[in-house]
Amino acid sequence: MTEKEKQKEHALTKRKLQMTEMELNRLTTRVNDFAEEMNGAARAQAQRLVEHHGYLTTLADAAFDLEKEIASIEAEVEKKRRALLEAAKNRKALQILKEKKEIEWMLAEDKEEQAFLDEIAMRKKKVSE
Repeated sequence: MTEKEKQKEHALTKRKLQMTEMELNRLTTRVNDFAEEMNGAARAQAQRLVEHHGYLTTLADAAFDLEKEIASIEAEVEKKRRALLEAAKNRKALQILKEKKEIEWMLAEDKEEQAFLDEIAMRKKKVSE
């Protein structure tokens, strides 16, 4: 996978985490709102309280499931972040190696050119003697 692909994958996973966290926040708000409503309804009939308790249990279970999913996605985000960092590190290492090879090639070319110029100078010197 290229660094760009890893960047995209990392960004998508982060977005998934954000969306799941937003969903958890909405659910938590619903739980809190419902709990407030329950406080006001303390005088309600026993059957209604049982129904509300069941609803709250369902919401709490859903929140727990989302928290587990968030933990899993966070681990995935971290894994993708590390992969992205590794890809960037590899790209930089390859770039440094490429630059080093280019410098070596230029030095070799300069050396060959200098040898050629020295040869021409030697021949001119021999001709003029």
